Formats: sequence, structure tokens, C-alpha cells
Amino acid sequence: ALQHAGEAARADHEVVLEAMRQNDDALKYATTELQEHPMLLPDAARANPFALQGAMALVCTVSELSKVRLGVNFRAIVGLGGAEIEGFFPHDATLNDLGILLRAEHEVHVYIVLPGQAFPISPLDAGQPLSNFCYSTDASG
Repeated sequence: ALQHAGEAARADHEVVLEAMRQNDDALKYATTELQEHPMLLPDAARANPFALQGAMALVCTVSELSKVRLGVNFRAIVGLGGAEIEGFFPHDATLNDLGILLRAEHEVHVYIVLPGQAFPISPLDAGQPLSNFCYSTDASG
């Protein structure tokens, strides 16, 4: 349906991402700038675990995100009042890696709220290094 959308919709990152999730061919109807966006390429769009604003999705609240010698430690609550998960990622991990892990058993898109943030991260931030969002350093890991 992106082919019939107006120019504003074809230039909107989130509209194009949702169109890509439904049909890989939709990218050819996006603006030239968005056709080159790495998070909108077919494989990246399909793999992106993050929900778009306003979608029904699992809410995951990350309570700890800290750099350690070998990577990044995290602690999160999956769902409202759900299970607590803690773990470790190597230094090169991205927000996408965290999102995939947190939604693993649910097969739905997720909203992830990071420490100190009031709103969930954008699906377009999926490729950002997880270490960019750490709020503390722990010398022990």
C-alpha cells in the first residue's frame, strides 16, 4: 500500500518500516533517502524486534545496563509485573540483540524502556551499540 501513499508517508521512517515488515517490495516506494537507511533494508526490517509507537506490544523495562570489562551486563523486567531477566552481552552487541533476547519466548514486538528514560526506544535505534546506553561501569565483569 506504500505505493499509493503520499510523499509524506513515503518519507516517514516508521511508516516505511511497518510497510517493509509486511512486504519487502515496499522499500522501492520509499523516498531515496529511506531506501538507503540501514534499518529499513529487508533483513533488518524483518529482524527488528521493536514495536512502533501506538502498537500493542510487550513492555520490557531495563533496570540495569552497565559496562563491565568483557561487555555489558543487563537486568530487565519482561511484561508488566513479569519475569526478571539478567544477562550479559559482548561489547559489540546492539539494542537489537537485547530486543531479540527479551522477546524470545513471546514472538511479538516489544517496547524497551531503558534506565533513566520515560519513553521506549525507537525501532530505528535497533542498530545502536548497547554500550552507548550504559549508565554505569562495573570493574568486576
